[in-house]
Amino acid sequence: MEETTLQDARLAAAKAKLLAEAHTCALCTAAGAWHTASAHGIRPPLQWLRAAPALLGGATVADRVVGLAAAMLYAHGGIRAIWAQTMSEPALAFLEAQGIVAAHDRLVPEIRNQAGDGLCPMEQKAMQCATAAQAFALFDAMLPKA
Repeated sequence: MEETTLQDARLAAAKAKLLAEAHTCALCTAAGAWHTASAHGIRPPLQWLRAAPALLGGATVADRVVGLAAAMLYAHGGIRAIWAQTMSEPALAFLEAQGIVAAHDRLVPEIRNQAGDGLCPMEQKAMQCATAAQAFALFDAMLPKA
């Protein structure tokens, strides 16, 4: 199977898995193994990077919400493609600049906080990072290890 066709098939499968099951995130590794998460925010990519950094290399991801913080973490892990139900414009721009295939159902100017009255704190912190590696270092130090 041609690489683009395989990537498209994996992206469609990840999206279908995410929508059919009660997960917040579905990941198909480069080898075709599936991993899912039910945590919200940046926890899934951060936990995967902490536990098994190679897991994300060449992976395809479907996530419910992808802001700049999550985009930077996924890019740090080396994913190839991502689909999100909701993606922020800064996340899309960052992913495309990294050469990562990015698709979404809904594109929003920014990810808002849970109260809806301001910018998501993780999105705000990610805007201070120049690279994906900086974002990983920041969030890894900032958030407790589970």
